[in-house]
Amino acid sequence: MKVVLAVSGGVDSMVMLDVLRKRRSDLVVAHVDHGIRSDSHMDAELVEKVAKTHNLMFETVSLRLDGDASEELARAKRYEWLERVAKKHGTEIIATAHHRDDIIETVIINLIRGTGWRGLCSLRETQNRSRPLLGMTKAEIVAHAIEHKLEWREDSTNDSTAYLRNRIRQRLQSIDDHKKQLVIDLYQHQCSLRQEIDVQLSEATKEWLVEGAFQRYPLVMCEDVVAKELLQTWLRGSLEQRHMSRLLLFAKAAKRGDKFSLDARQYVRATPSSLIVETKDN
Repeated sequence: MKVVLAVSGGVDSMVMLDVLRKRRSDLVVAHVDHGIRSDSHMDAELVEKVAKTHNLMFETVSLRLDGDASEELARAKRYEWLERVAKKHGTEIIATAHHRDDIIETVIINLIRGTGWRGLCSLRETQNRSRPLLGMTKAEIVAHAIEHKLEWREDSTNDSTAYLRNRIRQRLQSIDDHKKQLVIDLYQHQCSLRQEIDVQLSEATKEWLVEGAFQRYPLVMCEDVVAKELLQTWLRGSLEQRHMSRLLLFAKAAKRGDKFSLDARQYVRATPSSLIVETKDN
């Protein structure tokens, strides 16, 4: 199956491209120009040149976001497009260049934001998300790029303190390796724990599914934290955490025929004993 590589033109993604193109040829190099920087078109030109040099398929898009666009918006738009590219090429696998230092930053960011225990192991490989550089540090990535004479471009926004990740990255420069390893140990423990919990949630969800309808009884009887996890597993993580409390309240109190909107296409309809996901009429 083909793999879509998210290549920004920065050193991380250019090293990922270099590593993977030596292992396989069925790669689709995908570049997103967010349009936030005036010189971002030069990133696209570099990525396209390298992709064509190695006879790899190349896809690109210009999102034309303004300079005030948040990291969250840019990320959401980027992945939305990458998933469309993957579908176009008959695959679900998207590879990103996240590395060991990114794990540490992400764990700290999610602790600050209070995203819960899942946020401590959000950067991990899954069935459709490949992250081949997770075992490498930023220093090792740069060393690889220099050794193999790779070209890359520096993103000037990486120095901006307007972004939380950049502020954390700067603070981490003064943290010793032992403390960083403690964060990695926490991440690895949570990943192992998450795998065990996901298996149990999957089994419990199947038990309470009857002909595609999720039974409301366990949601009423369980503690809220468990009920939310069951709903999240049932919906395959498609609902943001901030909406989960409202859905749980709906599950407990909704009357026959009441509806809870999931997105622009789907809603949950309540029956006296169950919840059913249905598609909205066009």
